Amino acid sequence: MSLLKKYIANLVSEIKKSDFENLISRPDMQSSHPVFTGSYKDKDHFVKFPSNEIQTLNEFLAYKIYSLYDVKIPDSFDIVFDDDDGVLGISTATFSGGIYKGRRAGYDLRNKFNLDIGSMFYVDAFLANWDAAKNVLVNFDKFKHQGEFDYRMIDPGGALNFRARGERKGKMFTDDVGELDTLLNRKLTRDTGASYVYGGRDDALAQEKFKAVSWPEIESMIMETCSEVSSELEENNRQDLAAEFNKECELVKNKLKSRYDYIIGRL
Repeated sequence: MSLLKKYIANLVSEIKKSDFENLISRPDMQSSHPVFTGSYKDKDHFVKFPSNEIQTLNEFLAYKIYSLYDVKIPDSFDIVFDDDDGVLGISTATFSGGIYKGRRAGYDLRNKFNLDIGSMFYVDAFLANWDAAKNVLVNFDKFKHQGEFDYRMIDPGGALNFRARGERKGKMFTDDVGELDTLLNRKLTRDTGASYVYGGRDDALAQEKFKAVSWPEIESMIMETCSEVSSELEENNRQDLAAEFNKECELVKNKLKSRYDYIIGRL
């Protein structure tokens, strides 16, 4: 899919919680927020309503930025409005597979995973996505029987200015990109396996992936997403959240500009 088509396919559209069929709670699914599964337009989706609505919008914005890169993310992702109280959630298309765990993977899959996912090192560091290496769904059957590595990077709620559980990173979301070092530190990333994944990357490919998207493209995506989301929020009488999101977008834009320049300087 071309970047233009990929972008058009993920424009903000108004979806209500009641639009989903067979929406059920999934306490069996590991997440820092309650997760639901349901069907929308004959396709299965995961739906969650984090308690911090700005974090929800932060995750949506992170997905939009990721969509600029050569990486597989959910085939669709949308903002969802709860009919009863107007609270925001986010839905993502489901994927046939399970969470990748390096210790349980065979050599061939582990090597392929590290080469492919590891090549996102500079992008994940740029977006301060500390948990990216552990938030990947892999179609294990397809790899086992067809040798095809099919995956989806999911749940970037801990990217940019937020931690996965909803707290702001604050001073940890810096102009310089300390993640270029910390994501390779085994002691600091032992819970995510990041050092093993990024340590197995093809660095030339990783640099190529990062450089393939220019800062003007990223800035444009941030501002267009901000405008579209704000308009949708205002139409749903959430002017309060629209104003807060506009401020967040400005913060993210300024911070990412510095971080982009920092990485280019390091490369």
